[in-house]
This record gives sequence, C-alpha cells and structure tokens, in this order.
Amino acid sequence: MSSKPRIATRLKEAIGASNPNYSSPDLKTLTEQFTVLRGRLNTLVVALAEHHDAMIRLNKTRSSVARAISDISEKSPIYVYAGAPQPAIMTADDDIPEDEGETTVSYASVHSVLASRHEMYTERYLHFVVEYASEWEKVVVTKITASLKKAEHLRLDLDHYQSKVDGMQQSIRNAVD
Repeated sequence: MSSKPRIATRLKEAIGASNPNYSSPDLKTLTEQFTVLRGRLNTLVVALAEHHDAMIRLNKTRSSVARAISDISEKSPIYVYAGAPQPAIMTADDDIPEDEGETTVSYASVHSVLASRHEMYTERYLHFVVEYASEWEKVVVTKITASLKKAEHLRLDLDHYQSKVDGMQQSIRNAVD
C-alpha cells in the first residue's frame, strides 16, 4: 500500500470538486458515535476525579468535626463518650492481659477508625476506578482514532485507484468508438 497522502483526492474533496466515491455511511455514523463516546468518556473521567477529591475533602472535614468535638468535650463529663481516643485492645497473644472492664467507644474514636478506613478506600478508589477509567479512555481513544485514520487512508486509496480505473475505462471506450 502506498504511503502517499493522495493530496489531489483530498484537495478535490475539501473544495467540493468531488465527493468521496466510496465513503461508507456506516463509517460516518460510527465516527459520529465515537466522537460522542469520546466526550462522554472524558466527562466520566473528570467526574470520577472530582468525586475522588470530594471523598478526600469529606474525610478531612469529618476528622475536623471529630477533633473539634473532642477538644470541646475535654475536661468534661462527656469526654469519655465524645472525645476519648480509642482504647488499646489487647489480644490473647499479648503479654499484657485484656482489660476486663467495660470499654466505651467515643465519637472521636469511631471517627478516627472511620477516617483511616476511608483513607484506604479513597486510595483504592483512585487506583482501581479513577486511574483505570483514565487509562481505559486513553487506550480506547488511541485505538479507535488509529483505526479511523487507517480506514480514511484506505478510502482515499480506493477513491484514487477507482478514478484511475474509471479513466482507463473511458480511454478504452473512446478508443473503441
């Protein structure tokens, strides 16, 4: 296959002197659908990244509220329920035996555990959702764009050679007449 860009054919089509003889309506429809898909994929990736940022902000504000409640409840009777840090939990494998007394879990300790889990989930979301969607978009767009360029190049070659064949057929008809 020639690597020539078929400038004459492309120029004629660009100025309207000729129409593509073998332009596929299916290919045109698929190209339009791909353009829509490309925009939607980009919108999805942007939305996922914004959601990830919102998850990070939510975790920070939740932690700030828990710290504020802990600070305001310090040296008050509700500190045990509102601001006390999470008690250390001992297991049977530890040298120090478990405290057999009743343990109270405070608002701040619950949010401390929640913040660490949420941070882990946010990182997983970034890796498994946001980065995957971004990579997927790049791969899909790259492959389809390359295929569309190749299809257009093949169509230009077909138009070029078909016009040559038509010219030879016309010459034969003129010679026979």
